Amino acid sequence: MTTDVLSDTDVSLKVVSNASGRMRVCVTGFNVDAVRAVAIEETVSQVTGVHAVHAYPRTASVVIWYSPELGDTAAVLSAITKAQHVPAELVPAVPRTQRVCAAWAWCGKSPAGSAAC
Repeated sequence: MTTDVLSDTDVSLKVVSNASGRMRVCVTGFNVDAVRAVAIEETVSQVTGVHAVHAYPRTASVVIWYSPELGDTAAVLSAITKAQHVPAELVPAVPRTQRVCAAWAWCGKSPAGSAAC
């Protein structure tokens, strides 16, 4: 278990676990509601090496599945911090991972190694 912490003024991110391509981050300092959860998922999913991400508003935590050889903890934490500044009107109604999975389901295929589907 690791205790990596990134603080940005009032925001604190704590990596509570990080092993075998799965990281859990606890978020404090900003409200992780449903809209902000989607913003976090959208922002973190664009980090190189990230396969899937799920933000849990009730527990204010984020779980990230990534390639250990490509993953960058600092980039993931930075993306979570940036997500708090995304205007609500720019956040899609459905997270990217759900849109991708729906597209794959429609064509009858699934992406190789996709943890999100």
